[in-house]
Amino acid sequence: MQNSRKELAANCTKRDAFLFTIFPDLVGRDNDQIISKLEKLYTYGPYKPKVSISNNWVIREIDTPTILSQETDYRGTVALCEKRGQCGI
Repeated sequence: MQNSRKELAANCTKRDAFLFTIFPDLVGRDNDQIISKLEKLYTYGPYKPKVSISNNWVIREIDTPTILSQETDYRGTVALCEKRGQCGI
């Protein structure tokens, strides 16, 4: 059962030289381009992070609990299929 309140993993990085050292292709880019690049980078399967820039901080919010829950469910299903010999993988 999922809680009605989502708990997101938030990660913040200052929009400074360190960010551009990690992502040199972002040098000279505007905020929208930085957000777009980081959304693509941190997307995991169907899960797209919320990326924003506020007061020169880049904020990434990722629904880690849902991702981990889905991964656990997937692995459990595959294990059950393998046990029964019914997986097509």
